[in-house]
Parts: sequence; C-alpha cells; structure tokens
Amino acid sequence: MYMHGTHHLHIIRDTTHYTQHTLHNTQDSRVVVQIPKDVGVPDGMTIDSEGRLWVALGEAGAVACYDPTTGQQVIVVQQRS
Repeated sequence: MYMHGTHHLHIIRDTTHYTQHTLHNTQDSRVVVQIPKDVGVPDGMTIDSEGRLWVALGEAGAVACYDPTTGQQVIVVQQRS
C-alpha cells in the first residue's frame, strides 16, 4: 500500500496488509519518493498496470509519474494554459 504525505512531500510504501480479516504490520514502512518543494505537493495518487505511481501535484497543475523502486520521476504532464 502507498500513502502520500502532503505536508511532508513524500510517498510512503507500507507493507501493512489484511488476511483472513486480520491486520498484519511488518513494520517495513519507508519513503519511496521524495518530492521537491518547487515541484508541487502530492494531492492524490493511483498506480498503473506497470506498478508506477501517478501523483497529482497540487498547486503545480500537473500529474507526475514516479518509479517506486528508484524514486525517480518518469514523466510530468502539465495542465494546458
């Protein structure tokens, strides 16, 4: 599971999962993407079929794609003016 921290400008991978109605937490949460302040703030996210993270960047009018294994930005789609 991935979560974004809007005020912390990062995306966290958390290995908490459910099986048989039981919550399991492996204590393996880690930051997978750090977003620079000048890029925008994470404000919504989805995962594509290749496992990449697409993040809406509030205040920037853009959506960025990140590789969660490297933390690198793959592409940015800017809103038209």
